[in-house]
Amino acid sequence: MESGDEPVLRFISVDKSKEKYLQRASEASKEYELDSEWIPACDLRDVDLEARRSVFVLENFEGEDFEYLKENKCRVVGPQCILSCLQTKTSLPNVQYAVYSIAMRGTAVSCTSVPKQERDRLYELIQLMGGIVMKDFTSSVTHLVAGEVGSKKYRVACSFNKPILLPQWVYKCWELCRDKHICATDEEFMEYLCPIFKGITLCVTGIDAEKRKEIKKIGLCIFTKSKYCSSSYFSKLQRQATSELSFPSFRTSLRFSENLTCMKMKNQVTWNIF
Repeated sequence: MESGDEPVLRFISVDKSKEKYLQRASEASKEYELDSEWIPACDLRDVDLEARRSVFVLENFEGEDFEYLKENKCRVVGPQCILSCLQTKTSLPNVQYAVYSIAMRGTAVSCTSVPKQERDRLYELIQLMGGIVMKDFTSSVTHLVAGEVGSKKYRVACSFNKPILLPQWVYKCWELCRDKHICATDEEFMEYLCPIFKGITLCVTGIDAEKRKEIKKIGLCIFTKSKYCSSSYFSKLQRQATSELSFPSFRTSLRFSENLTCMKMKNQVTWNIF
């Protein structure tokens, strides 16, 4: 961790036999000669929570002890947060919410086309991993999490060439970050980029049979490339199901092409079929 006004690490122990990560973080803090102490959970209510520079470290972010610290607006981190900051030689997050790891440090994430209950959970996990939640899409947003393509936020993210990822990206980062240092922007997570036809039902009309076959072949190739695509193709118009209709007029083909722009980082995807 960076030198300066270093925190006092207070490791809250409920059951040391089940706190291997907490013990690992404690040992690492001793190696770096950081000021630290162990406090039995049963004594937590007797601790001065307003003591300057106090940072409370918990193995699990659940239960009455965690809720007690949250209610009192204490600075709370997880053991992996300590280990990662020591490994990367960076300071501990100094934010108004608990941070379990720094897997998403440096990211500002907004969500779109995700049910409210799931969106709230995604925002919670993003903050637990040191990321910033952006409910509105502004120029400060670094990543967009999308349940499917086509929303206003999605189109804005495309125009600014922002990475657009699936909710599975957040869940996978949370799964992995609990016992090792990871960075959510690493290449290994690019498999969670949102497929360009995610949630789309595509129909064509006014196109000859050979072109239909070509479009179907390209479309199905894109649909099956990602296990997360969940898109459909119909050779005939399905009025109740179709979300994108393609036919050979200049204006419509241009709009359709624009809808296919930008799923990959720093790349643009354009499908020229006319």
